[in-house]
Amino acid sequence: MALGLLHATAKAEPITFFVGADPQYSFGDDALATETGLRAARMLNHCTDCSKVLVVAGDLSHDKPDKARKYGEVFHLPIEKLGIKVFDGLGNHDNDNFADDWVSFDSPRGLYHMGSLASDDRAKPMSLPEIEGHNFVAPRFLGWRVYDLFLSQIDNEEKPSQDDIIWRAATSLKDGRYNNMLTSCGSFGYGDAWYCMNEDAYYYAIELNKPTYNFSFNLNFWSTPNPKPGVLLVQLHNELYSTTSTRYLKRIRDKLSSEGRLDLPVILFSHRLDGTMSPEFEQVAADMNIAAVIHGHYGCDNRSSPEKLNGHCDASNTWDDLRNWKQEIYNRNRVNVPIIDVNALLYGIFWAVQIDPSKGTIAFVRFNSKEMMGKSRRGGKSFISLKTGAFADLMTQVFRNNPSAINIPRRKNAIMKCDYEAGRANASNNKYSVANCSY
Repeated sequence: MALGLLHATAKAEPITFFVGADPQYSFGDDALATETGLRAARMLNHCTDCSKVLVVAGDLSHDKPDKARKYGEVFHLPIEKLGIKVFDGLGNHDNDNFADDWVSFDSPRGLYHMGSLASDDRAKPMSLPEIEGHNFVAPRFLGWRVYDLFLSQIDNEEKPSQDDIIWRAATSLKDGRYNNMLTSCGSFGYGDAWYCMNEDAYYYAIELNKPTYNFSFNLNFWSTPNPKPGVLLVQLHNELYSTTSTRYLKRIRDKLSSEGRLDLPVILFSHRLDGTMSPEFEQVAADMNIAAVIHGHYGCDNRSSPEKLNGHCDASNTWDDLRNWKQEIYNRNRVNVPIIDVNALLYGIFWAVQIDPSKGTIAFVRFNSKEMMGKSRRGGKSFISLKTGAFADLMTQVFRNNPSAINIPRRKNAIMKCDYEAGRANASNNKYSVANCSY
């Protein structure tokens, strides 16, 4: 009776988690990428109403096997040992095989478990009781559960564009690593990429809700057939519009439809917006309650500046600078959903995302990790010592320490909020009105 009453009276609450992209080990500032990830994890640890989740949207490493290892050993595993689950995806430079311990997508146990496990344990198939057990324990404390996973090759059916062929043919005169790219792996960066040559990665979807430490409430939430609204994170890896990504998104659409849950808000993650939006992708998106598309990969307006020889986005970019790709993805509410570029961890940038299913809004804050280490109003130069509290409290603490640490909205203790359901008119002074966003 008590459990039924809890479920009947429970209301959807805002769900907050963190995202980033392009740590890209060996390409940029490895030390800054590592410290940025750890700072995001520490902030999540202090947040009482955040799901303990950090999503990384591709380019974990930069082509070399030793850098794939470095990502796993200095970024992924240390963050998970802090109690923050890393849900990562493949980018065009993630060409080498990652060990099961180094990423989430390489094995079911990588998705269900936190941190490192013995290799013999990772190799064992998971029984249904194991899956159900892990799916229960994790959200009980951390606010997430695995909703679906599908083993596949990644982008293996995609062909390179003509521009890619011309560029790679020219580059191959100087760099033999491109020679096999013209026919084998589509959009991956160098050579024969492991995950488009082998069926060794999982497309996956994670359901989030506000974490709770109340056992009975959590048991009720995850065991009822129609839980209160949460949010579904769908990892589509390297190319948003690839044939395999579209096929997986259709799988998720069909599964939600069979459950009568097509109104569940969905956030799509992909490394980049490449590929051609097919009529099939367009129709699947139009059937779903997509709240946002989050990606990395792209450089910002000043990527050619002397300070940014490797491109990508740093703290010098504001929201209006990020990009204007003129992409149009419409959800089931006929709203043009926001498409957000969240790179780059290698330049000290991570983001918070807050979605409110009851209001149909999704909000974003971009943090400048380097400014968290800069001089504060109180004179210190070390990372701000946060007091545990709700996400709004943590934002206030960061802002008081150094307003520049909040980079979007620029030097404001506020969030950029977008309407993904009603599509209300935007009277904001920024340029991102196409996605019904304001602050």
